[in-house]
This record gives sequence, structure tokens and C-alpha cells, in this order.
Amino acid sequence: MKLPTTSEVLFSLKCIAASLLALYVALAFALPRPFWAMMTCYIIANPFSGPVRSKAVFRVMGTVLGSVATVIMVPQLANAPELLSLALALWVGFCLFISLLDRTPRSYIFLLAGYTAALIGFPSVNDPSGIFDVALSRVEEISIGIVCGSLVHGLVFPQSWGPIMLGRVSHVIRDIQQTLTDVFAGSERDQLQKDKRMLATDIAELRNLSIHLPFDTSHLRWTAGAIYSMHERLSILLPLLSGIRDRLEQLRGSAQASSNESAMTEWNALLTRIQDWATLSTQDAEKIGQRNEEKRRIEDAIEQLTPQIHAGATWTDLLQLNLARRLTALLRVMDDVLTLYKTIEASATGAFPVLQNQPVRQSSLVTPLHHDYWLACISAAAAIVAILCCCLFWIETAWPSGSVAAMMAAVFCCLFAVQDDPVPSLKTFLYFTLASVPISAMYVLWILPTAHSFETMALCISPLLFVLGIYLARPQYGLKSLAMTLGVLGSFALQESGAVDVGVFMNATIGQTIGVIAALVFTALIRSVSAGWRANRLVAAGRQELLELTTNMNVPHIDNIAAKMMDRVAQLAPRISAATEPPLGNEPQHIDALLDFRMSLNVVELLNFQATSTPALSAIKPLLEQLRQHFSSTPTSPLSASQISESQCLLTCLDATIHQLTSNPVLNDESNTDQVNVAPLLNALTALTALRRDLFPDANAYVPLLTPINPVVPTPSDE
Repeated sequence: MKLPTTSEVLFSLKCIAASLLALYVALAFALPRPFWAMMTCYIIANPFSGPVRSKAVFRVMGTVLGSVATVIMVPQLANAPELLSLALALWVGFCLFISLLDRTPRSYIFLLAGYTAALIGFPSVNDPSGIFDVALSRVEEISIGIVCGSLVHGLVFPQSWGPIMLGRVSHVIRDIQQTLTDVFAGSERDQLQKDKRMLATDIAELRNLSIHLPFDTSHLRWTAGAIYSMHERLSILLPLLSGIRDRLEQLRGSAQASSNESAMTEWNALLTRIQDWATLSTQDAEKIGQRNEEKRRIEDAIEQLTPQIHAGATWTDLLQLNLARRLTALLRVMDDVLTLYKTIEASATGAFPVLQNQPVRQSSLVTPLHHDYWLACISAAAAIVAILCCCLFWIETAWPSGSVAAMMAAVFCCLFAVQDDPVPSLKTFLYFTLASVPISAMYVLWILPTAHSFETMALCISPLLFVLGIYLARPQYGLKSLAMTLGVLGSFALQESGAVDVGVFMNATIGQTIGVIAALVFTALIRSVSAGWRANRLVAAGRQELLELTTNMNVPHIDNIAAKMMDRVAQLAPRISAATEPPLGNEPQHIDALLDFRMSLNVVELLNFQATSTPALSAIKPLLEQLRQHFSSTPTSPLSASQISESQCLLTCLDATIHQLTSNPVLNDESNTDQVNVAPLLNALTALTALRRDLFPDANAYVPLLTPINPVVPTPSDE
């Protein structure tokens, strides 16, 4: 067995100190179930002070909300236990539904509000007269546990979340630089897919870690806004790199096919400069100046390599235009990311450099995220059915501890609902809860009755809590240790202070076990889904987002679209790897999770151009209609060779729109220097080129049309 480390011992000792302090205060105030305060300390326990304080704040809010709901419901339905049980079950389901849709730290408020109502309400069904006192006592007990846990973990040798966060940010920067190297070098497709999955996972982890940062005890908590802003820029970076890789592959292939590989020499030299620039230090002041100067020189070089676009522009010209503008965007995003990284790293030491021209998001709570309403619905349904079945058994048998089963069903349906398949975790919790029963019986029936003072009780409990705390600090044993800890402390908490009875203990233990089994069974029947099913849902949601964009008259903010699509990409990558059935009929290795992301950003660019003028509207509207029909009827992308012929109308419309824009007098007038009018056209052409590549990767190259073709808006009969 591995010996405990210093940090594990310290964590366990702090958990013991916090829980005993909470127990002492609860006993001093003569609260009816003081072990609730003790158990709360372990529920919010974490080796790092930031997550403890974050969880504590939202736990208090959720407990108060759940208690208020119970005080309102129970007196109104006191004479109808069946209706009261139904009302409590529906409340738990509703709160779980809202919690799963929120997906931010505040979701814990709704989760707690749901099962707190169950913990308070079900024991009061047969005796509703004292509901206010019970609710008030529960809020007091839990609040005492939260305050004691937060104080001990936050003041006694606090372990800061900052170094972990800073290490993750540094890791993300290194992964970006590695991905940049592989993209520019034209590495094998498998390696690039690995890089993209790794970077998507990094970005998702960065968001998950940053949600606790404002509650941390280190200086880094003041940089939460900078980290949220970095996450936004990283969300744009991944599709940018994916698009650049595709353009480089096409241009290199064309140069090789024409035996004119020298055509890529200048571009390859430019890529080397960008790669070197991205690795320049962000700390040394001299190198920062060099980096800024080199960025300006690289931008000038990109402009010189960008071909002049006119009516006769070739497909190679358009690909080079696309590459040039993507590289310019990459420089700006990378510069933002490196500047924000410098700010975050400097702030860790107490220095707070002023960000110049860097809009900083103030909160992660407003970041647009993907929401799966159907999954939230079936999760709520599983909880409601499990609770009602326990209540039906309770009412029919008049079992005194039936309320315990209903309570535990509510708690365990909520705790693991965020997982694709909660059944394995529920089984683990059930097994180790059962394993805790002999220990609980020994303490409740033998050891605790002999403890006639708080000091004796503390000496009796501490050795067990010390061992459990050591394993609680180890990730591979965390869930098992938590099940054992809550099993023991839960058996204490289910007893009224001073009322120890074999029959009560056995009934409570059986009720607790039945509640967990009910949660497990109905979760398996109603709620459990496979990784492939979730992957299908995520892919379908991305396609639906594309469809909605093509019918949207208002231009959405590109950062919001990027954040939501990036969230899907980050969720999709690990599920494709774990899926036993290929998402949407494709082999996992052939699924490009960034394809829909790239197309969404390009459609937004077209919407931006469409909003600039009436001529722009007439040029883009027919294409958007064709895209709408395509996304509503085509389940997969990119298209195969046989599907290309079936979508010839869309390809023709894309080529016609490209020709219409390249023939614009603004681009063909050599005397025109008004970049205000040129920039939107070039942005739109960049988006059109990317869409053509994404939708028709195997199609013949675009050829300038000698005779303009006016795109036709399809009529309803064409659909």
C-alpha cells in the first residue's frame, strides 16, 4: 500500500478539524442532528481552497432555496401525503432539469435546492406540523458545516488553486505551439487529429478549472477575467488552425501536381517565421518588443504574398487569399493569447500589468454553452419515477423508514446525472455504502453510546476519518472513499441526537440501500445513454445550429457561436473515442468535429457581409437558401463523390456567388484604395472559398466563369 504523502495527511487532518469543529458548534447550539454539519464538511471538502469556497457559497444558497420550497409545499399539502410526495418529486425533477441546463458553477444551487427539499420534506410527510423548525435546523446545521469547512481549508495551510491553474495554462500554450508546428509541417492526418483532440480537451479543462478561480486564495483569482478571455480566443484558434491545415494541403498538392513546388517557397518561409514568432518569450521585455516588431513585419509579408483578386482570379488565388487572411487572424489571436498568458503569469506573483486594447470578460457565467434539453428531461424523469416508486412502496407498506428510501433516491439520482452513464458510479457508491454498514453499526450501536463527552467522541471518530480522508485525497479512490465516508456519517446523521436504537438503525440502513438501488435501477432503465448516443446528439446539434444560422436574419455575435461550437467539439472528442457505434454512420477516425464549427463561422461571415448593403444581400441570399436546403437534407458532411452530383445545384450556386463577388467593380478598379469597401468583399470571398472546400473537398477546382450565372432562389416546389 502506498504511504500517504504530506499533502494527503494535511488534507485529512484539515477535514477532521473542520468536521469536529462543526460538530462541536452544532452540539453547542443543541441542534437535533448535529452530524449533518459534520457530513457537510466532507461533502464540500477538496484539497484546494478555491473549490471549497466556491462549492460552499452555492451550497448555502441551494440549501436555503430548497428549505423555502419545502416550507411552502408541506403545509399546503399536509392532508394529502400522495400529493405532497408528487409535489416533492416534481420539485426535485425540475431543479435537476435546470441544473443540467445551466452547466456553470451556479448549477449547484439548483441541484442542492432539489434534494434538500427531499431531505427535509419526506421525513415531515407524516408530521408536517414542525416543518419550519426542521427546515430551519437543517439550514443551520448545513451552514455551520459550510462555514467551518471553508474557514479551515481557507485559513489553515491553504493549498492554492493558482499553481494548478497556471500549470494548465502553460500546458495549453505548449500544446498550441506543438499543434502549430504539426500544421505548418504538414504532418500526417492521424497526428493532426490527435493534436486537435488534445487541444480541444485542453480548452475544455481550462474552462472547467477556471470556474473556481474567483474563490481562490492566491493572487491569480484577480485574473479570472483574463482566463475567460483566453478561453474565448482559444475557441477561435482551433478552427483557424484546422482551416489553415486544409488550405496548405491544397496549395502544396497543387504545386506538386504542376511540378512547380517553388510556388510554395515563400509561403513556407513565412510559416517558419510565424512558428519562430510564436515561441518567442513573453516574459523578457526585450523579446516582447522583438515579438511585436516581428508580428508587424510578418503581417506586411502576408500582405505582399496575398494575390490581387479580380474577375479572372483562379482557385489557387482564392486559396492563397483564404490562407493569407487565416494567417493574419491567427497572428492576432495568438498575440492576444500570449499577451493574456503574460498577464496571468505576472499576476501569480502579485504584479498586475495593464492590458492594452484587450477586452476582458468578467464572468464565465454568461458564456454560451451547448444545452441538451432531451437529456435533461429524461434525467429529471428518472429521478421523479425513482422517488415516486419509493413513495408508493412507503405508503402501501406504512414502513416507518420509507422516507429514507425516497430521500436517498432523490440524492443519488441528482449526484451523478451529469454523466453519460451514471450506473457504474451508482454501483460503486452502492457497494461501498454497503461496505460501510458494519463500521456504521459498530459506531452507532457500540462506540458512540459509550462516549459521554465531546472529547471522547472526537477520539473515537478521528482514526476512521483520518484513514478515509487519506483515500479521499487520491483521485483513483475518491469516489469509493466518499461513499464510505458518507455512509458512516450518514448513518450518524439519520439518528436524532442521543436516540440510538438497533431497530431505527437497521431500518434507516435498509431504507438508504433501497433508495440507492431505486436510483440505480431507474437510471439504468430511463437515463443511461452510451457515448455514441451522446456523440450523435452533439453532431446533430451542430448541424441544427448551422441550419438555424442560414435562416437567421440577425447576425449573431461570432464569439457566442464560437464558444458554443467549441463546447460541442470539446464534448464530442472523448465520446467519439469511447463510442462503440460510429456517430451518424461514420467511422470515428473520419469524423472531423471541427467541420461544422468552421462552416458556422463562415456562414456568420456571410451574414455580416449580407448586412452591409442591398447588393450584398442580393448576392448572398440565394446561397443561404441553398445552404439551408443542404443542411436540412444532408445528414453528413463532407460529401462523397456520389453526393456531389446530387448537390450540383449548391456547388453551381457557390461558384456563381464567387464569380459575382470577384467581378465587383470595387475589386477590379485598380485606382480604388478604399479598404473599407474592399475588406467586407474579401472576407466574404474567404468564407465562400472555405465553404466550398468544406462542403465539396473532392470537387474540381473553381474556374472563373466567362458568362456570369445568376443564382436562382429555390421556390417551395423545389424543396
